[in-house]
Amino acid sequence: MADLGVGEIIAIAGLVATAASTAASVDAQRKTAGYQASVETENQKKATFAAADAIHRGQIEEDAARTRTRMLVGEQSAAFAASGVELGSGSPASVTADTAMFGELDALTIRSNAQREAWGYKSQAEEFARKKRLTLSSARNDTGATLLTGGSRALNQYSTGLQSGVFN
Repeated sequence: MADLGVGEIIAIAGLVATAASTAASVDAQRKTAGYQASVETENQKKATFAAADAIHRGQIEEDAARTRTRMLVGEQSAAFAASGVELGSGSPASVTADTAMFGELDALTIRSNAQREAWGYKSQAEEFARKKRLTLSSARNDTGATLLTGGSRALNQYSTGLQSGVFN
């Protein structure tokens, strides 16, 4: 094996440094993308949980609204009965029917609001999933470009070394 000259040693060191720099860059890109993807996954889980929580809270509030309505109708009926008014027809029946109808409208509005809130959280969860896919896809593209650039740089250094006679 021939002894290496200073120029050859420097050229080889440059090739090794280029390879090491490329490898470190690729590793950093992969780690960054992995971290960002895990953040997006956690955000997606939180948004999905928030959507389920919104529906659950809505159901509780809807049930409570119906309970309040039943209680109000009962209080109205008791007040009419205590006044000696017949409950089955006329104004008392109309008042309690209206109370029940508006109470049901309130309950359905609560349900609708909870569903809209949940839809917003579900949309966020889908956006986090899209961001995760984009992050991972971009990372693959970026690492591929880094490998190509590093390889091109190393090939250029080797070619320059051949032309200058360092590797002859």
